Amino acid sequence: MANITPEQFEKALANAKQALQANMGKILVNATGIGSAEMQRRVFNRGITTAGKQMNYRSKSYMKKRVDADLQVNWKDLAFTNNLFYSMTILTTADKEVTYGFNNGETAQIAEWQQTSPKQVNEPIFELSDKEIAKMERQMAIDALSLIQGAIDNFPNVPNIRGETARKPRPPKQAKKKMTKAKKTTSKKKPAIKTKRKKK
Repeated sequence: MANITPEQFEKALANAKQALQANMGKILVNATGIGSAEMQRRVFNRGITTAGKQMNYRSKSYMKKRVDADLQVNWKDLAFTNNLFYSMTILTTADKEVTYGFNNGETAQIAEWQQTSPKQVNEPIFELSDKEIAKMERQMAIDALSLIQGAIDNFPNVPNIRGETARKPRPPKQAKKKMTKAKKTTSKKKPAIKTKRKKK
C-alpha cells in the first residue's frame, strides 16, 4: 500500500469535494430520472395515487363506453391518450436544483384538475411518494460516493481500494474435524494380545 501524508490526504479530500460540487447537477438529473420513472409506472401502469390509493372511475356510463370499446376499467387510465405521459419532462436544471413537470399548460391543467376536482381523483397523483423519494436519495448517494471514490483514487500516491470488500471469517471446520479424529484415535483401547503356550 502506498504511503500518504496527512497533507496529501487533505488535498485528496478537497479534490473529491470539488468533483462532487462540479457534478451535483448531473447527480440531481439522474436521481430525478429515477424518481419520475417510478412515479410514471405507479400512475400510468397501475393507477395508484401518491398515498397508495387505487384510482377508479366514478361514471358508470363512461365505464360502459370503455367496456364496449374493449378498454380496461380496473383503474382510472390517465394514459388513455398519452398526452399526460409524454408531456412530463425535466423543465430546468441548475447546480443544486432540478424542476420536473408538464411541458405545456394544457396538460398541466388536466393534471391539476384530476388532483383537485371532487368529481375526479381529488388527491395528489403526480407528487413523488416516500418510496420514490427514497429511491432518488439512494441513487444520489451511490453517484456521489462513486465520484468521491474516483477523485480520491486518481490523486497521486493514494492507495486504490476499489473492489475490496470485507470478508466474513469462516469457522475453522477443518481444524475441528482433525481435533475430533485425534480424540477418537487416542481414546481407542488397544486390543489385548493373546498368546498360546505350546504344550511340552
